Amino acid sequence: MKTDGSSITSEGTGTAGQAATLTGSISAMVVEVLSNGNLVIIGEKQLALTEGSEFIQVKGIIRPADIQPDNTILSQRIAHAQISYRGTGDLASASRPAWGTGMLYKFWPF
Repeated sequence: MKTDGSSITSEGTGTAGQAATLTGSISAMVVEVLSNGNLVIIGEKQLALTEGSEFIQVKGIIRPADIQPDNTILSQRIAHAQISYRGTGDLASASRPAWGTGMLYKFWPF
């Protein structure tokens, strides 16, 4: 490879962010006790509304010491937390972009 004193430089900046808030409670059950005494929990809740349905699922590992006296646990105390929230029906459809907008984003910028 021969170099003649030329150089290649590249500069770039970028940011990305995402924020969401979900407030509520969901019942979960212990499905496994690990060898170290920690508990694997799974919970699911379905809400049927006139505008559609909402599904909330939670899965993760908790320490027995983090269980509060009223038998609850804060979501911040769930290790390997997998929390999903999805909806169906008119309410969920209204929050999705129209098909034309989706196509525009797919090919943007021209």
